[in-house]
Amino acid sequence: MFHPIIKNIIKFYDENDVGEIINIQCQAGQWLPDWHPYEDYKKAYFARKDLGGGVALTLIHEIHLVIELAGLPIRVSGEITGYKKLDLDVDVCSDLMLKHKTGAVSQIHLDFLQQPSHRSGLVTFEKAWLGYDFNKMELTGQRINEEPQMLWNNADYDSNQMYVDQLKEFVRFVEEGRVKHQYDALSSVESLKVVDAFFKSNKTGKKVDIEHNKRFSF
Repeated sequence: MFHPIIKNIIKFYDENDVGEIINIQCQAGQWLPDWHPYEDYKKAYFARKDLGGGVALTLIHEIHLVIELAGLPIRVSGEITGYKKLDLDVDVCSDLMLKHKTGAVSQIHLDFLQQPSHRSGLVTFEKAWLGYDFNKMELTGQRINEEPQMLWNNADYDSNQMYVDQLKEFVRFVEEGRVKHQYDALSSVESLKVVDAFFKSNKTGKKVDIEHNKRFSF
């Protein structure tokens, strides 16, 4: 949420008459052994079920993103594709589909397999579209009856900056004594509800409804 690409997606949405979001497609993947080449990846939390690992939980940022953009989901379906090459007891390739309260649909692909890593997506509005690519560090878009344009790009952007900005925001909230805010723990619970529903859908082969008025059990 602190990356310039995401900030500019939200800015574009807020400042332009492009209608509602119809669809979001996003994907993120990276070959797991490349994450921490200095250690045995099988021992890390993201590779172990007993430590809450797996790609759906580890790369949950994309789920959080579609909720931020399209609103709360009411239904989730998905499937886990097994790959024995990594020899893990967690999901390494997960595909989710979310139906949002707004009527929008999100499709999310997450994996521990892509070589080289890649992270990109497409946001479709009623009267425009946006395409983003974290590898190229660029955001492009096109409004109806207009030519495509580059909305943001910076190949030299230092990704550490978004963490610095996040820390500054955290310090500001502490100084103001704020407990409830847009980045609080309750907001992340909604993403966890989606993952929980996704696992149930994969197991049963059915769509799973999400009750937002029901307390999430940890």
